[in-house]
Amino acid sequence: MDSTTHQVPEYARRVKHTVVPPAEEDVRVTEIQLVIRQGPTSQPDTESKSNGNVEPAAKDEELGAWETNEGTVRGNVVVWQPSHQLYPQSDDTDVELELEDDQIAISASAITTLQIPGTTFSFAKTLHTPYMGAGVVDIPPGGEKRPKNTRTMQIVFFVHYGKVLVTVNDTRFRISTGGIWTVPRGNYYRIENDGEGPARIFFSQAWEPCPRLCDATGPVVWVSWYYAALPVIFES
Repeated sequence: MDSTTHQVPEYARRVKHTVVPPAEEDVRVTEIQLVIRQGPTSQPDTESKSNGNVEPAAKDEELGAWETNEGTVRGNVVVWQPSHQLYPQSDDTDVELELEDDQIAISASAITTLQIPGTTFSFAKTLHTPYMGAGVVDIPPGGEKRPKNTRTMQIVFFVHYGKVLVTVNDTRFRISTGGIWTVPRGNYYRIENDGEGPARIFFSQAWEPCPRLCDATGPVVWVSWYYAALPVIFES
């Protein structure tokens, strides 16, 4: 077992790699242990878990008023323009920025997953744009996210709690609370909860707004079609 420590200004990350010989059945994924330090003289918590899971927040942590009331935070954000790529906008510029009101945060209590007809999991979208999406999937014991191809999307999953059996193309492995996995574009994936407890998974997916598959009708038509089809692509 190899252990590597990476130092960064405000925190330290300790990564523990577990190497497992190839097998025909399940493959264990790399275990990750994250230790947070307030400063260079602080010592890691001696009660930190050693099973690779990120230590949960204190149960008595006080919630913000917005988290227990409306459950979302909205604010004025800069509207992206292609020119910002070369000339980023800032507060000290003389150019008047175009702003729009947008949701930028959502509390745990405001996330409500809904059962998808014909499936054994529930789903909530927390972000939906023409180039990126995010949300939460709840899979009860015995439930699954049936095999689906990512097409042009790259998807990243984070296990908020629970343990699931994952298939990416022809690789199968189990992954627990705090673990992350990704599914590259053009690959099939499947998520099964074959355990005894529920599992909640956060996902984020991104794609090129106008892939090379655009036809003579132009990119706007393709983007509009893909934007409308996104829920069907993931939820089915």
